[in-house]
Amino acid sequence: MIRLAFFGQRQRSYETTLKANRRISNKKYRMMKGGIASL
Repeated sequence: MIRLAFFGQRQRSYETTLKANRRISNKKYRMMKGGIASL
């Protein structure tokens, strides 16, 4: 039930959260790629 309430709260800013997550994962991906390349 707690999860349902949390998701209900999040539904409004779901798109914004997705965009932010995409940006963060892009940064992480680039950092990981750069780290592997430097190794």
